[in-house]
Amino acid sequence: MSAPRAALPAVSVSASGAAAVRLHQIDHLRRRVLVHGEHNVLPAGRAWLEQSWQRSLSVGHQPHSRMVFDSVSSPERKRLLEAQRGLLAAAHGVLADTARAVAPLGFFVLLTDAQGVVLQVAGAVDTRDPRARAIGRVGLDLSERRVGTTAIGAALASRQAVWLHRTEHFYAEAGCYSCAGAPLAGPRGELLGMLDVTGIDAQERPELAHLVAQAAQRVEAQVLLAQPHRWRVSLAWPGASAVDAATAALLLVDDDGQVTGADTQARTMLGLSDGERPPSHLSAVLAEPWEALLDGVEHEAVLWSGLRMRLRADDSRDSRAPARAAPSAAVAKTTAKPLKAHQREWIRQAVTQARGNVSAAALSLGISRATVYRVLGKTPPESPH
Repeated sequence: MSAPRAALPAVSVSASGAAAVRLHQIDHLRRRVLVHGEHNVLPAGRAWLEQSWQRSLSVGHQPHSRMVFDSVSSPERKRLLEAQRGLLAAAHGVLADTARAVAPLGFFVLLTDAQGVVLQVAGAVDTRDPRARAIGRVGLDLSERRVGTTAIGAALASRQAVWLHRTEHFYAEAGCYSCAGAPLAGPRGELLGMLDVTGIDAQERPELAHLVAQAAQRVEAQVLLAQPHRWRVSLAWPGASAVDAATAALLLVDDDGQVTGADTQARTMLGLSDGERPPSHLSAVLAEPWEALLDGVEHEAVLWSGLRMRLRADDSRDSRAPARAAPSAAVAKTTAKPLKAHQREWIRQAVTQARGNVSAAALSLGISRATVYRVLGKTPPESPH
């Protein structure tokens, strides 16, 4: 006699029932906003969705009208792809990785520009399905003004990672799609575009918003590191055993301490609003002498807010990162000596002013005694037993 089978049908029915309840809830909220004209209906965490619905209504979209998918002209598509070569190169590997990750769920990946025009499609698009063919095309305009609420338009407008399931899309005809999207910001906080994963008749997978946000962070890092810079400054909050360059926030700094770029994570850690440019100089971030921190060693630094942050500055000349651009003549004059030589002189002067008291000198500079001894090439005295 064979062993009894596990009660899989009951689990399946339960999951199916929960999915049906969820779709019913979406439809109810959707009618309240789009049919009855109510406001502040959705929870605060999804206010961006209601705002997108309202914007779609304000430009004349009607939920039960037919969706029209328009592409830019062929000459405009060529011009656009040429103009976005840098973003496409930075995103190429990330798109392939993301497509592999979501393929088991039947999702594919779209990269758009800041206006919502598709720049690249990655993954398996089922060309036999007209719904997949309709959106899986380079040059297609999937902006909010064109197709109403989608993850693409919502992510670009709200500057945050989003998840849209089925009839949360504006058009009833788009109720077959489920998608997650995350915006892409450039080195100066400018909006570059967004990354989207889309499935058809898919189960709800809100965790994909996190996956796409992580992928977007990787694309931003690639775009950022292509900028001219001398130092890559990785930032992390205290608590980690070490600053992990793969996950840390990132600032780019030149020889003079000018900040040439920052990723979204760094701007968030520094309390900047969406799209806000990074500080112009490292001294605007750190409440201690910045020069002594650019030495390839991990430090705990003090911010002007009083918070502490772990920091490591890596010299791009000593790594496999993209080479920095040649300094201008003005910069060359001010950096005739290597930066480390300036650091040694600066620390030596502090020790002299402290009459040889290394602890006092370190305290005045906001650095550790070990750093003073290391930079000056001295051996610290042994502690008494």
